[in-house]
Amino acid sequence: MILWHVAGSVFLFRWIFRDPDADLRFVALGGLLSDLIDKPIGLILFPGTFGTARVFAHSLGFAVALMTVGMLATSRGTTARHKIITLSVGVLFHLLLDGMWAMPETLFWPLFGTEFSRFVGNYWGGFLGRIFSSPLTIVQEVAGFVYLLSMWVGAGLSRPSARRRLYTEGRIVIEEPVE
Repeated sequence: MILWHVAGSVFLFRWIFRDPDADLRFVALGGLLSDLIDKPIGLILFPGTFGTARVFAHSLGFAVALMTVGMLATSRGTTARHKIITLSVGVLFHLLLDGMWAMPETLFWPLFGTEFSRFVGNYWGGFLGRIFSSPLTIVQEVAGFVYLLSMWVGAGLSRPSARRRLYTEGRIVIEEPVE
């Protein structure tokens, strides 16, 4: 659910923080980071051990450790600190968008033990069928696409200068309609 996580994280960040100077590239990366880490670990490298796509990086401990290390490694008021905070917030939004409260043994790992909830059956077998047969997943991905498309139009990202700002600074400027 790439579009859901990217769009959801960016939407929540912009709605809650209203920080026009935030680097949205780091928010979006944070929105994907848990899956980028856990899917290879749990499903490719150690499928017999974990048997799930939600392991360490789907825990609050990961988000807190990421922010703590980032805060200790950067100086107050620097761009680096701002970026690590936005990345960490993106990770927290990923946990929210995944509904991790329904998996407390993973969300609060290792407080409730060191085991993770296993995926029942073969994760990769029938993967596309599961995605396209789940109305919730379809609605989430469509909502993510619609939000990203509305940002594209609202920020005039068809203009090279607006795209350059997004690619180099991670910023978008939604143009308000002139009355």
